[in-house]
Amino acid sequence: MTAMRKWILVIAVVALGWETGWSAKPEDLGNRERIDLNPAVARLSGHGENLEVDTTRLDGEWNWMLRTRPGVLRPDTSYLVSFEYRAAAPDAAAGRFFLLSRPYHAGDHSLDTMSGFLPNNGTKFRPVELQFRTGTQQDCAFQIHISKRLKGAVRNLRFTPAAEPLFIPAVADAAPASGTVRNLPSGAKEFEVERPKNARGMVVAAADFGFSPESADNTAALNRALAFCREKNAAKLELAPGSYRFTADASIMLDGMRDFELDGKGAKFIFLRTEKESFLINDCERLLLRNLSCDWDWAADPLASVVEVMRTDPGTVDFKFVEYDRFPRRDVRVSVLSSYDPVSRSIGIENGFDCLHPAPKTWLADNILRVQVGNSGKYVPGSLFVMRHYNYEMHCFSIRQSRHITFEDINLYSCAGIGFIADGVQYGQFRRVRVAPPENEPRRAITCTADILHVFRSKGYLKIEDCEFGRSGDDCINIHDNSAYITQMKPDRIEARGVYDGYYRVGDRIEFRYSDLSPTGKSAVIKQVGTADARNGIYEIVFDSPAVPQPLTPGDGLLIFNRAYDSRNIMIRNSSFHHNRARGILLLARDVTVENNLFRHHEMEAIKIETGYGPAWCEGYGASNIVVRGNRFEQVHKRHMCDTENDGMPRAVTIGVYMDSILKTECRILSDILFEDNLFIDSFGLIASISSARNVIFRNNTFADQTERKIPFPRRSGFFVENADSVSIVDNCYIASPLVPFPGVWSDGRSVTRLVAEGNRSVSGDKF
Repeated sequence: MTAMRKWILVIAVVALGWETGWSAKPEDLGNRERIDLNPAVARLSGHGENLEVDTTRLDGEWNWMLRTRPGVLRPDTSYLVSFEYRAAAPDAAAGRFFLLSRPYHAGDHSLDTMSGFLPNNGTKFRPVELQFRTGTQQDCAFQIHISKRLKGAVRNLRFTPAAEPLFIPAVADAAPASGTVRNLPSGAKEFEVERPKNARGMVVAAADFGFSPESADNTAALNRALAFCREKNAAKLELAPGSYRFTADASIMLDGMRDFELDGKGAKFIFLRTEKESFLINDCERLLLRNLSCDWDWAADPLASVVEVMRTDPGTVDFKFVEYDRFPRRDVRVSVLSSYDPVSRSIGIENGFDCLHPAPKTWLADNILRVQVGNSGKYVPGSLFVMRHYNYEMHCFSIRQSRHITFEDINLYSCAGIGFIADGVQYGQFRRVRVAPPENEPRRAITCTADILHVFRSKGYLKIEDCEFGRSGDDCINIHDNSAYITQMKPDRIEARGVYDGYYRVGDRIEFRYSDLSPTGKSAVIKQVGTADARNGIYEIVFDSPAVPQPLTPGDGLLIFNRAYDSRNIMIRNSSFHHNRARGILLLARDVTVENNLFRHHEMEAIKIETGYGPAWCEGYGASNIVVRGNRFEQVHKRHMCDTENDGMPRAVTIGVYMDSILKTECRILSDILFEDNLFIDSFGLIASISSARNVIFRNNTFADQTERKIPFPRRSGFFVENADSVSIVDNCYIASPLVPFPGVWSDGRSVTRLVAEGNRSVSGDKF
């Protein structure tokens, strides 16, 4: 491995046609009829061939540097842009170039069709070449912005027509695929999650410790009962039917429990607090929680509200709380605003959007709130939003470093955070767990304000069977391990930013990866973990040998994978996931089976299989041996068309990586993935985007589309493949529809090898 490793930079290769006669000569950066420059940031040097950049003395986190004038680029067209750059910033946190395809007059990112950082590279010029597609607006433009503090330069900027992606259509008379698909993934192996084994232990009644529906707070009473059970090695703690309040800022503690059952007997817990998770399960083994319901006190403190846009002014929007004459909390928090669908009563509409953490706010009436927002022009009077008042603050069930944990017959109506968050857990199961609002309570705009189930740093073996997860403020399920991106290193030690205490422990084996996710072939065992800079959350990790490799290029960093953890052997069966913001399931794991489930009305993808790193998330060690079989997908990815996270292409399934730059990689870190015998109904974008992958198979699936989009998507229910090897899309069936003008498979011929697209047929048929 050398610093000359080839990077692939392919963004939104979605051309349906391309220009001829375009000049390939460099742009004249001084030509103000074609290029706008920000004089506060950039100046031409020498004879005008270099654009020198310096933001080290400027205020503000962002500064625009360069943008093409309206008319230079055509709308809805693919281009190849190339240039050379240097960025003399010490590390990724100091400042970087940020590339965009954005309308010239746009006030924010909502119409972007491409965006991303470039990695820093010191004082030497580095070539860049990437493809992107402009938006449909007449003032579409290519732009370069700068984040934070940076000294650098850009030269030899060129725009040329993009190559047409290859297209293999589905046809009415398609013959079955020739040959047999080999190397089929097998998915998860069967396993058992052990239940408590304490037949001789005593059965304890919580009522004997003061646990009562009449109590204003039952936290202390229940904890006394649990402490007694732990001391006496009791087999079971029984509750009684009724509603029980919990108002103390303290968790219900199940710590060090062995072979123990908490039987709610139909009890309903109602929480109202300002901090702490509702349940903290730590260092337990063979633990069963069942026959229990949990909820939040919405009358006193709503978790979210449906609001209507009443009026907009530059910089502010007036919202009416449509379900309240007077909103109960005058110190209301506005955490997130998300477009709302009144028909399905859920987050997620076509061309909708989110606004994170708007502020400040002013009450104009008992139920009308004025909120300061970044781009008030996006808010149309009469449109509806869910205003979340909480996000990740107080999870319901927090499970840490435990084994053989079972949740059974649990109702979770709502919580102020993640429903179930599992850290370092091995062997867990969810049986008949229902996350949905209670019946006959119309003011329930959300269940969990964040994810429903979030599993990280696990040691594998998870079952989810006969469950319902719905109407959450984020993903239904997110399963992943955690990595870290490092830029400060010596042969026997590294400094890692944003690594939480306890993530890395003495004795853990660490694998080193290059910044393109490819293997370095080196690993080492942790000898010591210390704090290098407590204020900024920087830890020093010392290894037992000088095994730390050098990055690919100057300015790059390394990734570290902690092989003490391994999210694997996951079974998700006979369950429904529906009406939530964000994704249905994120699978950053191996040996997975997803079978006979319903996915309905997700704002984004139903299934996302990925690995990556960035300023917010560093998750996954790759994903492999995944089987998705016999599922039903309905109305997936209702988000807006211009979705730069997905290269401008919404999709039901994503198989790909994300990195802390606009670069894409040749590393096939996702492998052995099978989708078969699934039914996709009314997909709003692609069926799947496949990249950074090897041995991916879609076979015997059916696609039916009956619902029109506000903005037709020409590749609706198609496939897009790039940076991939050994992909088979075979023997799938399209129910013919005028809403799907181009059923079939698109691929980037430069970066895809061994693609088989055969036997995909289009047939007439009844509605589903």
